[in-house]
Order: sequence, then structure tokens, then C-alpha cells
Amino acid sequence: MNFITLKELKKMVPVASEFKRVPGLKKILEDGIEVVLRKQMENHAEVVVYKNGYVSYHAHERYTVFALHNCTYYYYESQGNEHQTIPHNHFEDMEWHIRLVLEGEDRLVRNIEARESETFSYAVDVNPEYNNEMEDPRINVMDFVLNKEFLRRASELLKKHQWEMICRHYIEGMTHREIAAEMGVSHQYVTKGIKKGLHRIRCTYT
Repeated sequence: MNFITLKELKKMVPVASEFKRVPGLKKILEDGIEVVLRKQMENHAEVVVYKNGYVSYHAHERYTVFALHNCTYYYYESQGNEHQTIPHNHFEDMEWHIRLVLEGEDRLVRNIEARESETFSYAVDVNPEYNNEMEDPRINVMDFVLNKEFLRRASELLKKHQWEMICRHYIEGMTHREIAAEMGVSHQYVTKGIKKGLHRIRCTYT
């Protein structure tokens, strides 16, 4: 197959609906969704792009599914513990699978750490929908969210949907739109839910 860039791939595949729950791999296979591109890596990892706008990534005996067009900026932590941003256009003219492999690996790692480790990791949401009003100089929300003991207390303090939204955003690194798609609600509802949850945290602990 000819060299296909990420930019070209995004033109070939429709944007996944932001109002629908992100389907699991089992659902995609059961529905017989057409495969647009497939790439098998030397380490036996595999990335597959489907006609419905979703991507599946399989590695380390685990799977993750995400929307193709949500792969824009790439945020990572350097060896000096500094957060670095690679703009989305950096990947647009590269071979299509490169950015998707990075996304898939990050999602698998975040999921494993969130479920099995005492130390939680996160990815900052650089999507323009991020609401700066959530920032508050009186409290470092990340310091609280990354503290597991605090997480246990906060789970009892917040409503279930607020708690789930905050965990998915700050721990799993999902954008508001991705959370909305997975929960079957609007991204405005997610933004409002996170904002109210953080407000309650601030009122309780400051």
C-alpha cells in the first residue's frame, strides 16, 4: 500500500459522533465495521482504523478504542518532569499510524496505572474546550487528584457522575468530548459536572 499520511487518513474516515458512546472492540467486530487501514508492528502491537471513525490499539494483551479525529496535540512528560506539547500539525504529514500508536500506548499505560498502581498518572487536556475557570490559585487540584487517599475521600464527597468524570479527565487523560461520548451525554454536561465537582472539592478543603 502507498504511503498514507495522518492528514490523508482523516479525510478518508468520517468524524466519530461526539454524542455516541465509544464502542468497545467487541461491538465493532460484532457490527462488522469495515477496516480502513491496519498496521502490525514488530513488537506484535496492532493498530486498526475502522470506517466508523474509531481506532483500536492492541498491545501487551490489552485493547483500547478511541476516536481518530481526537488525536491532535500530543502531551507528554519529559525526563526532567517537564510537560511538553507537540502540536497536531507535527504528525499530519507523517505515516498515519505513528500518532495513533502513541495515543494507544499512552491510553494503555494510563489505564494500567490508574487501576493497579498506588501512584496515579495523568495527561493534561489541551483541547480548547478546557475551561480555565476551573483553575483556582487557592488550591492545586492536580495535587489532590494525584493523591490516592484524597481520591478515596472525594469519591464519598461527590456525586457518582462527577467523580467518574473527574477521574476520566485527570487520571485517564480523556477530553470532555471523549468522556461525553463514552457516557452518552453532551460535552457541556461533562464540563459542567467537572466544574461543579471541583467547586465542591475547593469549598470542602480550602
